[in-house]
Amino acid sequence: MDLAAGAGSNSTEYSFFSVSMRLTDSGHEHMEDIIGLVFKYLRLLKEDGIHKWIFDEVSLGGYNDKMRVLLHAIMKQIVNFEVKPNRFSALKETSVKDYQNFNFNQPYSQASYYLSLILEDNKWPVVENLQALSKLEAHSLAKFVPHLLSKTYLECYVQGNIEPGEAESIVQEIEDTIFNTPGSLFKPMCPSQYLIKRVIMLENELKCYLQIEGLNPKNENSSIVQYIQVHQDDAISNIKLELFSQIASQPAFNQLRTVEQLGYIAGLSLRSDRGVWGLEVVIQSTVKDPSYLDARVDEFFKMFESKIHELSDKDFKVALLRELKKHEFIEFFDQYIKVDAPQRRAVSVQVFSGNHSAEFKKAIADADPPKTYRVTDIFGFKRSRPLHRSLKGGPGRITMD
Repeated sequence: MDLAAGAGSNSTEYSFFSVSMRLTDSGHEHMEDIIGLVFKYLRLLKEDGIHKWIFDEVSLGGYNDKMRVLLHAIMKQIVNFEVKPNRFSALKETSVKDYQNFNFNQPYSQASYYLSLILEDNKWPVVENLQALSKLEAHSLAKFVPHLLSKTYLECYVQGNIEPGEAESIVQEIEDTIFNTPGSLFKPMCPSQYLIKRVIMLENELKCYLQIEGLNPKNENSSIVQYIQVHQDDAISNIKLELFSQIASQPAFNQLRTVEQLGYIAGLSLRSDRGVWGLEVVIQSTVKDPSYLDARVDEFFKMFESKIHELSDKDFKVALLRELKKHEFIEFFDQYIKVDAPQRRAVSVQVFSGNHSAEFKKAIADADPPKTYRVTDIFGFKRSRPLHRSLKGGPGRITMD
């Protein structure tokens, strides 16, 4: 059994504390007992606080002074990799359950997944991964490994308290271990074979819709992710978009969650897909269906337009933004973000729960409004769209996302 816990959220207004467990077959048979023990322990922590020995145990760790030793040991294990049938069967079973459990993810998480499936040129859907995995056996993987390793692309990212020379030395050690160890199956991939991860380019002045039923009939929540694709990685445009996100995130949360009470999860944030930047608004709700939520998001942007023009000049005197003028920021908003902007490119992914089945039937039966496109075939839609260029296409364009 694996156990992990932690906090996380893209919003400054709220956060989640999640506990995730990967159970054995015996664990699945006693799932209710395990959940009861987790909540019993959480109540104990709430009442008695965290004991010092627990804090000390959790705080200790890390391999900073032995990083290279650990890295070398890991790379040697990778070089000497072999498929062990028993281990393969256990990992396969775990992966199958993980894919099957996708149906039980929260609707907002499913909506975000569908958005990634729409945007990313090469992304395999969960159902196809599950189908392929069900046919995979240990002997076929063992047979495929030499072919797989004969086309190896190595990319290293070294971060932390380390000198450039030492970082280069670490990378060289990795290359020597992988490619020059006697008997190693690893061979460098030819540059012409490098995989390029690219994102589709949405159409100006067109709002696309994907409307789909939720995968878990017992989950009463519906959800929407409205995404506005703005630009490919560029320093000035990044600053403008980051500024808009900072200015708009709190009002969006206040309007959509506090004032209109559309759902517990509601927020506006930045999104980057392979270096293509945009905005996304996420709402999850039991009280309103996704079509209504989408309309309220549009109304928020219309309402916020006046707030942009009311910003004072002092809001643009931060050190990082001295080169950015107020009129330039307004022009950026008017060009890319506001409703009906000439270069506004949007996708609305809407997941309908069983509570909103009537609204779903109505939504898919309604005629498409002007300047909208209903996505019914994700992969056909992707094939019809041009792609943003790769940010790793040449010198000086390599970025991290």
